[in-house]
Amino acid sequence: MSKLLLVGDDPAEREVLGLVIEFGGHRCSVAVSLEEAVKLLQRESFDLVITDIKMDRRSSRQIAMGLKAASAEAAVMILTESGDTDAIEADAIVAIPCSPVNLLQRIENVLQKATDPANKKPSHREKKPSAKSPWRRAAKA
Repeated sequence: MSKLLLVGDDPAEREVLGLVIEFGGHRCSVAVSLEEAVKLLQRESFDLVITDIKMDRRSSRQIAMGLKAASAEAAVMILTESGDTDAIEADAIVAIPCSPVNLLQRIENVLQKATDPANKKPSHREKKPSAKSPWRRAAKA
């Protein structure tokens, strides 16, 4: 069973996506903001972080970079309605709306790719809790 972190500011969307994720056999934690997500990532280990592209007026690239800075171990999936694909740091970009079956398949694909030793990237930093926000660094990129 994989541990996923769902980040979103829309309560209805969080509830529906959380139910789909749990129905797919995964444990799901929720954060209502990117800052809350970073705090959770610094305290706990997650296999995958799923976030909406429309968070805190940041670009998808900034969001992905900030989440990766908080946890190099977690894969990042960005959900987008607009087709924005500038999130080159993300492990997956999923156009929504999509069917629950399609979303679960994409989640499984990302998790499988992330756990495949052939796809592991060497980590150049250790995971350390930091008082500094990774969003400042991501915003400069």
